[in-house]
Amino acid sequence: MVKSGHLASELFEGNSRFWCHGKALTGPDYTNAIITLIAILIAHGLYYGICIAWLCTFWQPYGFIILALALPLSLTSLISFTLAVTDDPGIIPRAHSAPPEISSDPSFPRELPTSLNNTPIKLKYCETCRHWRPPRCVHCFQCNNCVERMDHHCPWLGNCVGRRNYRSFFVFVSSTALLCVYVMATIVLQLTLNTRRFLSLNADDAEYSTAEAFASALGFWGSGVLLVVFVFVLLAFGFTGGLTGFHLFLMWRNVTTNEFIKKTYGKRNELNPYEERGVGAWSERLMARKTHSKLKREYDGRKTDVDVDALVEEGVRRLKEAEDKNKAVEIRVELPSEDCLKRSDDHEAAANGQLEDVAVESMNSGGGAEDDKV
Repeated sequence: MVKSGHLASELFEGNSRFWCHGKALTGPDYTNAIITLIAILIAHGLYYGICIAWLCTFWQPYGFIILALALPLSLTSLISFTLAVTDDPGIIPRAHSAPPEISSDPSFPRELPTSLNNTPIKLKYCETCRHWRPPRCVHCFQCNNCVERMDHHCPWLGNCVGRRNYRSFFVFVSSTALLCVYVMATIVLQLTLNTRRFLSLNADDAEYSTAEAFASALGFWGSGVLLVVFVFVLLAFGFTGGLTGFHLFLMWRNVTTNEFIKKTYGKRNELNPYEERGVGAWSERLMARKTHSKLKREYDGRKTDVDVDALVEEGVRRLKEAEDKNKAVEIRVELPSEDCLKRSDDHEAAANGQLEDVAVESMNSGGGAEDDKV
């Protein structure tokens, strides 16, 4: 097991991109993440360069307090974004060859019936990666990788969101949502204070209206640009705030985005093999220890976080039991039982007896007719 080290890019076959000699990993659509980062940095620059700078200049000392509260939110958003974009989401390295049950029998089923926490599930085989996928593992066709506890492929991050970077993703969307609310509130505050400042400067002019003061405020220190920033941040809040609420709901039910869309555990989540719900599920998802990357050269731990071999053995055993049961049913259908044979013999004997009675009656009736003739 290793906590640090370079990712083994030369042993990797998927579409993900490696950076800084294997220190970072992104998806193939990493340009989307660059565009997202540029938009975030531009909004930050305009906000700090106009709104915060004005408050620190004309509204002391409270402007510095607002700055001190804004910086931690901004740093949390940017750092978590970087981690979510450049971290290994939980990729399972591809196997060099197919498992024995597949290589020895190409017609072997690609789905195995097994159970997890006493709940029946199906274990699926990945033809591309040549291994049995553990529960909640999904093959991302954009990155061309199998990712453990795959949630979804995020186009804004340009990377998959899985077991290892889900916490960074959630911290990014939730902290960004809070930052958006904070930015909108301080922009309104700055425009209000700026308007009042112009009203006080022109207090001697009786015809000077609030609308004129607001127009003057928009033209002073580039404050008019803050209206564009406000609209952009409002749209960003609708997106990040919605994602925050949606993922809180998903974690409460202990399902992933992929499982929720496909209704993997039923419409009411009644087939979910994972028992944690509510606050316990939040804690398990956000506070659990981060697993080690399996793509690092020095990694010598388990191939998957779940013991897939045990699930495969159980699935093969259940499959054989089902085949034996089907063969037994076929034999019973083809070969009649002793009771059936005995019943058929009884029916045949009864039928023969009825025929003999009919023959005797016909002979008796024939003899009586001849006596009448005589």
